[in-house]
Amino acid sequence: MPFWVDLTGDGQPELVWLRHGSGTGFHESVCTVYNVTGEGEIIPLVEPWEEMAASISVSPQAWEDGYIHSLVTDSQGQLHTAWQWVQEEVWQDCWYWPGKSGWTSLEINQERGTLEAVMMFGLEVPDMFGIYMGELRTELSYDTEQRAIVRSGSIVVSVDEKLER
Repeated sequence: MPFWVDLTGDGQPELVWLRHGSGTGFHESVCTVYNVTGEGEIIPLVEPWEEMAASISVSPQAWEDGYIHSLVTDSQGQLHTAWQWVQEEVWQDCWYWPGKSGWTSLEINQERGTLEAVMMFGLEVPDMFGIYMGELRTELSYDTEQRAIVRSGSIVVSVDEKLER
């Protein structure tokens, strides 16, 4: 979808081409920003996914009634309790891999002239499709020194409530 948004703050809107792709358990946004008032060049977008994933640690603690109980520590040292459905026989083999998730999304905030990045996270589960336990969220905006769109906000962690059994 094309949008006209002033991401650079110069009073002239840029052409922002936002594309969403999806599949079973997979969603990825791709965004290209064109500075049409200049030479029509593409403004680089520094994707935050790896940095977002590395901003937390996930420590599996125990298996309880169909769920693995984990502690999630964010980059500010705050502790969150998270739950993820998993089979009892494999819960001790689950791990957190701080890489790009299979579910990432970019959304445009036209009023603020920013992008919002959202990435789901969970544990890798042997021999099965994983289920997410929470999300990481941050803001991206234009940096005049780098002449690029980069992460400009803190990374906020939220975990899903334990599902009703």
